[in-house]
Parts: sequence; structure tokens; C-alpha cells
Amino acid sequence: MHEHFFRTYQQAREHFVKACRDCGGELASIKHPELGPDGDVFMDVGCFGPEDAQRVVVISSGTHGVEGYTGSGIQSLLLHEEVCARLPKGTRLLMVHGVNPYGFAWQRRTNESNIDLNRNFISFEQLPENVGYREIADIFELKSWSADQDESLMAKVREFVKSKGLEWYQNALSSGQYEFPGGMFYGGLEPAWSNLTIRQVAATYLQNAGEIIWIDIHTALGPFGTAECIVDYNPASQAYRRSAELWGDRVKSMLSGDSHSAAVAGSMISGLQKTYPAIVGAGLEFGTVAGRDVILALVADQWLHRYGSPTSPEAAQIKGMMMDAFYPDSDEWRASIVGIAREVVDQAIAG
Repeated sequence: MHEHFFRTYQQAREHFVKACRDCGGELASIKHPELGPDGDVFMDVGCFGPEDAQRVVVISSGTHGVEGYTGSGIQSLLLHEEVCARLPKGTRLLMVHGVNPYGFAWQRRTNESNIDLNRNFISFEQLPENVGYREIADIFELKSWSADQDESLMAKVREFVKSKGLEWYQNALSSGQYEFPGGMFYGGLEPAWSNLTIRQVAATYLQNAGEIIWIDIHTALGPFGTAECIVDYNPASQAYRRSAELWGDRVKSMLSGDSHSAAVAGSMISGLQKTYPAIVGAGLEFGTVAGRDVILALVADQWLHRYGSPTSPEAAQIKGMMMDAFYPDSDEWRASIVGIAREVVDQAIAG
């Protein structure tokens, strides 16, 4: 198991590409216009099964860049375990490796423009408004950074939680904002490269499918080694009922408050569903470390790429914080998430 999980983008990608070829899959590689620290980066698409399949199961990784290390390891492991040989008749498997390859390679959650891709799939004619973020923007957009600032930052967060409530704070911070390009959870003002490219992938592979089950792998929400299948469906909807048929009690809706996630605007799956209503999808979210450590890593990384330098002495420490928060180097954690991933993917394939 450990041999499928890597600490650099290049190693992870090479391993995934080899696994696709070893399984006899069709492989397409789409080069990103920007470079990673070690050269070119790609959105890679592996496809297995008949072209005329009525059911397509999609497993995607790296929508939030650095979270791609986990998704890549799971994708490569499943291919190594010959998941493509277990496909029922009439089912096709699509694996999208590195939806946000730039963030993946640079160990960032966001893309080359500081855009959170799961806030970017909106109609840009009328941008969502996040009044709450305006109140907290200064806390998270540091102009200087050092590790000894952590406690003062968290003290300010606790004051907001005390005065406004935890739900207000979570929604203000993470539901998405479109006013502060250098801020947290920024959704952008136009479709990002990854948005446009994944739509091209969908147009190539999903046009004729009668049912599309989409699993998008994420990390850093929830308790260590646990998982939710997060959906943004109303619990009374047919899409929610279908999700529950597939994944049971693991399904949690961000709209009803059951999930660890706040309700967000512009997720990739919700955006694609407008074009492909046959999609039933979930974010397979694996818990890692305490939310405090996740936020501190994100704030430091925001500072590094806005005011600092990825080649500076601080960079190694900050990138270590990011990897610890989003990709724990723990055999216990890997064993837990792999077990869950196998179950969730098998349920999707079986239908």
C-alpha cells in the first residue's frame, strides 16, 4: 500500500501514468500552461471499459491541489488492485488525476491564481456575496508571517466565534468569496483553466452516459482517518436518495448541516451537473488534523505565495505544514482511508 503514496507531484504522476498503461487504459494528458517546481504539469485522464457504456464511474483527484497526493495514491492503488477488471458489463471507469495540477505540484490548495476550484463553478454574471468574509479578511491576509504569530491569529478567530457563533464563522470563512483575490477560499472572476479543461474532459467522455457516479477525493475536514461522502443535495431530492442508495449513512449534505463542510457556492460537481444532470456525485472527504492546524497552514501558504518566495528558508517549513495538514505521513491514516476508499468505489461500481 505504502508504495502507491508519494511526496512529490512528479513521482505521483509517473506512478499513476504507469498504472494506467499497465491496466491497458486509454490515457490522455493535458498540459497546464504554467510550470510546477520541477517542470510541466498535467491533468491526466485514464479511461477503462467500453466507449458505449451507459454507466460511467468517475474518480477525480487534486481539485484542491495538495489534496491530490491522497487521491493519487488511492487511484494508483485501485488500478494496481485491478479495479478495471471488476467493472460490470456496461460500466466505464474514468480517472482524472490532478484536476488542479499546478496546486498539486506546488503543494498548494489553490491554483495558479489563488482560486479555490470548488468555488469557481458558478455563473459569473452575478457573483455570490459573502458579507461575513469582509469582517474577517484582514485576519487571514497576513503581510508578514512567522510561526510565533499562530496563537495571536487563533485568538482573533476565537473572538469572532465567541461573538458571532461557530456557524457564522465557518460560513464567512469557507463558503466562498469573490472580492479578495489574495484571500482565502477565493472563487475567481472567470472560469479557471481547470474549470474549462474538466469541462472538455466531460464533453469527451460523458456525453452519452445515462448515469454518471462521480467521486471527487478531498482531505482535511473531519476527525483523523474518517470520511464523509459530502453532497450538496437537498435531503428530499432524488439525487440525495440515489447517493444514499450508493453510500448509505456515509452521505452527508452540506445543505442540511449534517456535514463537516459549510454550504459552498460553485463546487465542481454541482457546476458540471448543470450540463450533465445524469451526474450523482460526492466529495469523498478524509479527516486529517485539527481545523486549527489546517487554517494555520493555509494562512502561511497564502502569505508565502503572495508576499514571500517558494524558494525562501520559510518555504520548507510552510510546505511541511501544508503536507501535514492535508496528507499526513501516517501508516495508520493511510490504512484507514484506503479501506474506506475501496468500499466507496466498490459501492459506486456495483451501483
